[in-house]
Amino acid sequence: MENRIKEVIKNEARRPLNYVAERVGISNTELSNYIAGRRKPTNERLLKLANVLNVSVKALYPNAKRVTRWIIWNL
Repeated sequence: MENRIKEVIKNEARRPLNYVAERVGISNTELSNYIAGRRKPTNERLLKLANVLNVSVKALYPNAKRVTRWIIWNL
């Protein structure tokens, strides 16, 4: 599933990738894998990423069919 993580980081949060990765508690490589779609973040990391970027989870994964507080479906 396509995500908007890179777009949000670049255009809305205006933060360097290494800053975002550090705040979320992951490596730059792991964040890059999320952006490229090679890996999917855990629900906990996805929520933390959204909080660090000050956006909703839906903003990061707009095509997700169902997003709840703890369960992200069809990612």
